[in-house]
Amino acid sequence: MSQNKQETTKIKCVMVGDGAVGKTCMLMSYTMDKFPNDYIPTVFDNYTATVEADGKMIHLGLWDTAGQEVYEKLRPLSYANTDVFIIAFSVIEPASFENALKKWYPELQDSNKNAIKIFVGNKIDKRDDSQIIPGVINCFRIRMYIFRMFSFNLNWIKISI
Repeated sequence: MSQNKQETTKIKCVMVGDGAVGKTCMLMSYTMDKFPNDYIPTVFDNYTATVEADGKMIHLGLWDTAGQEVYEKLRPLSYANTDVFIIAFSVIEPASFENALKKWYPELQDSNKNAIKIFVGNKIDKRDDSQIIPGVINCFRIRMYIFRMFSFNLNWIKISI
């Protein structure tokens, strides 16, 4: 008797970014369909999800990391064998976008050059378009040379849950 076993691909995805930019909220919303009411800083946490794409099952290992500097030495322990990094920032905190470019991206490049890196702007529901978004856009324009140096092709995708 033969069983038709579907092929499963495992993908390790590590979420990084400053503290309180919404990393944990995004992962909990995606994996558990719930949103935490209170902010509790994360040291390390893991979530899992299984999705089907192109007829294949994909098992996502989602790693939530601490954004606080006190955990700077521990965080890279989660970077080994990572397929995808999500670099999160808050659109209501332009400094977190600056850190995404100046701190998080270089840290990940030093650790794992071949992994895919995706920038995600969180807290868009709390934004004031007339002030916050132009600040982030101007910051992006100022720092665009970084992306040109590395010959990036960035695609912007808006996803609302």
